[in-house]
Amino acid sequence: MFKVPNKKGFENSMHYLLNIVDSAKCAKMIQWPLIDKKDESQFRTSVKRFLMEINTVSNVTAVLLLR
Repeated sequence: MFKVPNKKGFENSMHYLLNIVDSAKCAKMIQWPLIDKKDESQFRTSVKRFLMEINTVSNVTAVLLLR
């Protein structure tokens, strides 16, 4: 799916996964659906902020570094 850059695939899969992790926070932090380029830019920023918050709560990097 991601052998070549696939922006729509990334956006859809990230929204789906973050919605599974915490649907209330996802609905509050991430605008969906994405209408224009400005929404896409805000989506990437919001996803980064969402992932940083998850990392501070559960220290995901420690798990990733063990592999």
